Amino acid sequence: MPKCVLLDACIVIEAHKLGIWENIIEKAEITVSSIVAHDESLFYSIQESKIPESIDLKSLIDEGKIKEISCLYLAF
Repeated sequence: MPKCVLLDACIVIEAHKLGIWENIIEKAEITVSSIVAHDESLFYSIQESKIPESIDLKSLIDEGKIKEISCLYLAF
């Protein structure tokens, strides 16, 4: 079993569509980037994309079920 899996928004969304999201977060330590957690995943909803439930990664992060990472971009 993988210790840590970094997922992009398309994988999170597809896992919700397939109804396997809960199983995935129980089986592996899931990490998402800040942009996925706070921006990209918010564009999908039950009504618009036929996803069984709204995607609320912020709550999962707050509950400690998944982890969030962020990158700092430095301009030189």
